[in-house]
Amino acid sequence: MKSINILLVALVALTMLALMGCPPKDTPKPVDEIDSGTQSGQDDVLPVAGGPDDTAVAQTPDGQTTVTPEGVVVTTGANALPAGWPADVPVMEGFTIVSTEENPAEKVMSVTSEGTVPLPDARAFYQALPGWQQDINKDFTLTGDNVQILTFVKEDLKLAVTIAKDESKNITVLVLAISQKPK
Repeated sequence: MKSINILLVALVALTMLALMGCPPKDTPKPVDEIDSGTQSGQDDVLPVAGGPDDTAVAQTPDGQTTVTPEGVVVTTGANALPAGWPADVPVMEGFTIVSTEENPAEKVMSVTSEGTVPLPDARAFYQALPGWQQDINKDFTLTGDNVQILTFVKEDLKLAVTIAKDESKNITVLVLAISQKPK
């Protein structure tokens, strides 16, 4: 379970870099090469309530919501899109939402989901979104074809789509991130 959390954190970070237009300088380490002996990566994502950073955690029947002092809201286990998520950017059928993140200060929202949809099918689905213009100059692929990041623009919005195949778990991880373009 811990290795999938590390993978999800890495994919969200890559998606955010793509959203900002900055491809990674180095290919990230495979999950099995990341030090899993500590919980620092997971603690950064979902700190414990009452910790030194004043992070608030609320458990609800639908999941767990964490709010950092900076106002970043992370929700896990709810299987729901964040409020204000554009209706024309659906989570493809066959994926289940595992977490969402909202950063109002940066005007960024992201959704992480898992499923068994083949990577090429997910790629084709998002390339066919009506009204979104793909920016192929900012797209990139990592570790063969196992991680693909696509970028799109529409009016004042940017969309980054990261699709990754986790061979060890035989799942596809999908991370969608939306941001407003700077004015």
